[in-house]
Amino acid sequence: MGSGYQQGNVYFTAVENMSFFTRCIHSLRCRLLAFFGYQTPTRYVPHPNRIPHDLGTGYLLIDFIEDGQMLSNTWSEKHGEERLRKNLFRDLSKILLSLARVPLPRIGSFVIDAGGYLSLSNRPLSSEIHELENEHIPLDMPRSFTYSTVDSYVVDLLACHDSRMQHQPNAAMDLKDCIYQVTALTMMKTIFAHFFQRELRRGPFILQLTDLHPSNIFVDDNWNIKCVIDLEWACSRPIEMLHPPTWLTNQPVDKIDLELYNKVREEFMGILRDQEEVLHAKAGHISLSSVMENGWKTRTFWYSICLRSPLGIHQLFYDRIQTRFAEGHIDDGDFFRITMNYWREGAIPFMHEKVKDKEKYDLQLQEAFQA
Repeated sequence: MGSGYQQGNVYFTAVENMSFFTRCIHSLRCRLLAFFGYQTPTRYVPHPNRIPHDLGTGYLLIDFIEDGQMLSNTWSEKHGEERLRKNLFRDLSKILLSLARVPLPRIGSFVIDAGGYLSLSNRPLSSEIHELENEHIPLDMPRSFTYSTVDSYVVDLLACHDSRMQHQPNAAMDLKDCIYQVTALTMMKTIFAHFFQRELRRGPFILQLTDLHPSNIFVDDNWNIKCVIDLEWACSRPIEMLHPPTWLTNQPVDKIDLELYNKVREEFMGILRDQEEVLHAKAGHISLSSVMENGWKTRTFWYSICLRSPLGIHQLFYDRIQTRFAEGHIDDGDFFRITMNYWREGAIPFMHEKVKDKEKYDLQLQEAFQA
């Protein structure tokens, strides 16, 4: 187990894979630092590159999974079996509660510095942020930036959606679609304070697995969890952004049957509450199950999903969020005509340019296939 960075010629190896002498030095160092009240380094020991033929690139070697199989291999076929679900929900609850037991001071991601020390000093990096940057969409979210309040984090996430609208050439299909999207984005900015409790806006923040889907969970034949992978997307986020998985009914998030999902969700929440009592696990003085239950009632569940869904935010807003305030506005032309102007200054000229961008994109795509 270990990793290496191309810049700086720094390599990390798990201490148990180092020499006996190095293990002794590392153990003594950790004991002394702890005795004097200083931060101790991680179990990954930094050392210079001693490989005769350098790889010429960074690498990350973690582990080989021998036990279990991906949950996705059997989920579609067997998710209706109550016995298997209970085993899965019990282990999943234990994982979530274990992570939530340690309140964190900021919203961000953990990094290991060149000295082998772990620090919460990187931006909260989720797979959605990574995908947007891969599409060359500029995001004003520097790597070294963390957040101390929920409000500032939500504002920056919404700005990421704005940036996608502005810089992705095929972000809107036509003028009607453009109006539909910018109106949703405008309203998402206006109403977000109604979805997050004021007393929780400065924490606690907890470590969350933001890419926890059936292909990243390895289970045995009884659906006891053996391993969770793709931990690189784990980050510290507001406790109100943690919710039951959206895939509990094996439906796409924008096609979820509310009655069916809520039935399975209540089953999961019942097991979570039981485990919370057994483990005496709370995020500080706050009950995770209570926060999650409140999030379902106030629709913070859906608002949080919107924030992490660059392509689905608009449809989810109209289907799951707008109806909390004014269900009839979806058919009110005046609602769109007025609201769209407040997305940004010069919104109407921008939308007409966006339609031209889509036409250019389609032409370039056609030429690429014909080349």
